[in-house]
Amino acid sequence: WLIVALGVFGVALIAVAFFAVQSMRSDGFYAVDENGVVVVYKGSPEKLLGLSLHTKAGEQPTPPIPVRDLPKNLQSRLRGAEGVPLNGSDGWKNLARQLCLYALVPQGDKVVILQGSGQNGCEPTPVADPGLKLAELPDSDRDAVMDNKLTFRSRAAAEAKLRQLEDRRDACRSNDAGDIKDCPGRTNDGGKRP
Repeated sequence: WLIVALGVFGVALIAVAFFAVQSMRSDGFYAVDENGVVVVYKGSPEKLLGLSLHTKAGEQPTPPIPVRDLPKNLQSRLRGAEGVPLNGSDGWKNLARQLCLYALVPQGDKVVILQGSGQNGCEPTPVADPGLKLAELPDSDRDAVMDNKLTFRSRAAAEAKLRQLEDRRDACRSNDAGDIKDCPGRTNDGGKRP
């Protein structure tokens, strides 16, 4: 009877452990840094008897959230052992709202790309100084830069807009401005200023 009792106890212990692991895996969500992007897991970051208590969540951030674009304190928490607790499977959307945005801003007489300018938790970080001068831009582009209206979620988008501004500047320089009516040194009707 002792062998039977130990067998029943062993099976009960395995069943309890199985249900404990399953219930821990189903409770809560958290995010971690994996290869530089935010990845969401369901369950707990802890282990029980060597068994992981988490599985990768079915819903992942789309588009992926680069960890380097988040505030520094959040980056360190994502890289920590506990990760960042989330409120539900789509809790990563709150992380996406905390991105340190890229902006084309005036710096002296130039246009530069700056990340995190004027955002809580973000350190303003210079990204690129292409040497584009404000005075060379069409009036509408210069005003958009001066009024901080050129803000983007990704560096690639900010760089694409910068290339567009450079193309418009080059079109004004070459007297092939096409539909650009506000080139420096021109009147609104496209003619030369006196």
